Amino acid sequence: MNINNGYIMVANNFKNYFTNFMGNFQPMDLNIFKGTISKNVEALTAANQVWMEGMQAASRRNAEIAQNSAQKSFECLKDCSVNPNMQEMQQAHSNCMNDVIHNFSSNMREMMEMSSKASLEVFDILNKRASDAVNEMCLVCQPQKAGK
Repeated sequence: MNINNGYIMVANNFKNYFTNFMGNFQPMDLNIFKGTISKNVEALTAANQVWMEGMQAASRRNAEIAQNSAQKSFECLKDCSVNPNMQEMQQAHSNCMNDVIHNFSSNMREMMEMSSKASLEVFDILNKRASDAVNEMCLVCQPQKAGK
């Protein structure tokens, strides 16, 4: 037996194996896959829209926070500078610093909550779609009954 005959034998064995292997598969309706892919794209589009709306709301709120912080800082500087009494000025400065720290903390909490809310909504959309896609694929892969 020469080498060419050996390759032909291996190729024929592979062809027979592949043919037998593929013969076990039932034909599938590719339109189901197309529908699944379309639903996946729709879910991704919806998730992106929810994410962008959440980030836009967070950006708007962040601009409001920055504007309010600048206004409060100006008011604090004004309050501290008009007091001729050193003790009153120190007390006003201390109150301003306390307000700044409290406001910063509550503003950061609000921003984190907004971001988390958008992230959870996106996760819910994608999780539901992933679950539905798995269920759809399970239905497609089930053996067809003879009567159908």
